[in-house]
Amino acid sequence: MTDAPASVEDFFAQYEDLACAVIDDERPNTHIGLEWSNADMVEGVLEMMDWESFDLFDDMPFAEIYEKGAAIHTLAYCYVAFLRWELWLAAIQQKIGDQDFNEKACAHSELWYLRLRDRYEAFIGGEMTDHPWLH
Repeated sequence: MTDAPASVEDFFAQYEDLACAVIDDERPNTHIGLEWSNADMVEGVLEMMDWESFDLFDDMPFAEIYEKGAAIHTLAYCYVAFLRWELWLAAIQQKIGDQDFNEKACAHSELWYLRLRDRYEAFIGGEMTDHPWLH
């Protein structure tokens, strides 16, 4: 059994190199039907939100954005959820950190990616996709 980290910062420190690799990845995400790379998504988030930077480990108001966000904010947070999903999936695959935590964080990020994507598509297409297992 490994020692527990002394703080939240220490816990997330073990994921920092992986997070950098995820956000810098310039390969298109064709495996899920997206032409944009993770690096493209990062640039998109920064532009859409007029941010200088953001941290994948920060608490994100996904539920609030889903309920009340404008289309552009919904898309930005959809990208953030996707990047987090990629991070936790990579952590699982590479056996970095706490696997129970990684699995829960991965599922949570996937859920918000799918919900926010559906919400954004409703903004641009006028109709919400109904996934009974998701919404």
